[in-house]
Amino acid sequence: MLELYLAFLLDLFLGQPSNKFHLVAWLGKGLSILEKTLRNFFNNDILSSIILFIFLHILYILIFMLCIYFNDIIINIILIYFSFSFRGMIEHTYPIYISLKNHNFDKAKYFTQFIVSRIIKDNDDKTIIRSSIESIAENYVDTFISPLFYFLIGYLIHPSYGGFFAFYYRIFNTCDAMFGYKNQKYLKFGFIFARFDDLLNFIPARISISFIFIASFLLKYNYKNCFYIWLRDHKKHPSPNGGNPESAFAGSLEIQLGGINYYFNKKEFRPFLGDKIKQLHYIHILKAIQLFIVSSFLFFYFITGIIYIV
Repeated sequence: MLELYLAFLLDLFLGQPSNKFHLVAWLGKGLSILEKTLRNFFNNDILSSIILFIFLHILYILIFMLCIYFNDIIINIILIYFSFSFRGMIEHTYPIYISLKNHNFDKAKYFTQFIVSRIIKDNDDKTIIRSSIESIAENYVDTFISPLFYFLIGYLIHPSYGGFFAFYYRIFNTCDAMFGYKNQKYLKFGFIFARFDDLLNFIPARISISFIFIASFLLKYNYKNCFYIWLRDHKKHPSPNGGNPESAFAGSLEIQLGGINYYFNKKEFRPFLGDKIKQLHYIHILKAIQLFIVSSFLFFYFITGIIYIV
């Protein structure tokens, strides 16, 4: 458990390093090379993706067996540290709140484009606010709950396995982030990675609701509406998992998420989540950040409590 505490403290006080020194960024570059190589060699998107999926598992098992042989606490700390992100989410979204508060829409749009794959076409502050909150909610699961959930699973199997299980999740979540688009280029190639990421996030996405609900209560947000909107709206989302945290955030903050987005210059409509009890305002970004922080600490203490008990 010491590795988890040290990795969390590193992220909390130092944040994540630049891409030049980031393990996940190196992973992304390697995946790009493998994708291009396999596509050119096989000239078949489905076959190429299956081979890449199998190759990543074989490679990871070999690395896992090699590293476990040394049983080094440093390796575990590194893997855990690069598997999740807490401070980074705050650092990327707080400037959006500050920019809108200062009525600097261009700057707010600039910062928002860093955290979403959709295209922000105009300076509509409501679109920027909604996009920011949706990203915070989704990333609560993708970058915090899920990697620490798999750390817990690995740790319970054997204390030396925690970091390896957490980084296993990060590998395939990165694959989904790179290949999981429903466009012409990745519709077939990214299918297996998108579905596998859905599978990996299935349980963590549903676990997250409990901590968002408790955090809403502690922050004196609308915790009753948090549960009600989640129960009513979470299945409306096109993702089998994304609707869980997004609907809970919408209910807690008494706002409505969803609407028109643009991906690769293609207009898409996302079903509405939540009710317009309150109009979107930049203060809701700050409240979403606070909800993210409290929910994250609750989950962190939850898994360390389980480890302590076991």
